[in-house]
Amino acid sequence: MSMQFGMDPATGKWVSGWDSVAVAIGKLLTTRYFERVLREYVGSPVPTILGQTANVQTILKFRWALVLAIELFEPRFKPTKVTMDGLDRKGNSTWTIRGTYRPRAHLGDLTEAGEVSLSFGSDGTSTIIAG
Repeated sequence: MSMQFGMDPATGKWVSGWDSVAVAIGKLLTTRYFERVLREYVGSPVPTILGQTANVQTILKFRWALVLAIELFEPRFKPTKVTMDGLDRKGNSTWTIRGTYRPRAHLGDLTEAGEVSLSFGSDGTSTIIAG
């Protein structure tokens, strides 16, 4: 069984499985296009949307950018529902992305291993909720 591994940026410890996917999504959503030297095409429009006025159009753009980036670059997670859980007066928002975890999708095997969710804030805070 081939499993992808990564490193948790907060602790420096190795992570695998769903934790590896969550770290990869976090990195993907905070990387602008053309920011990486040898992989200019990897990134998302999310960082350019942050800081814009929090109105209906911006919220829809942000939601679209989340799903687009994940579907293009992270095959191990298939989003099924994106919800904004909160928005404060400063424009900070909290979001939950629900979907299916496919641990071997990077190898072409789209077998699902269950429902998972990822919760995070537009201020950079994230919490991984599996289940």
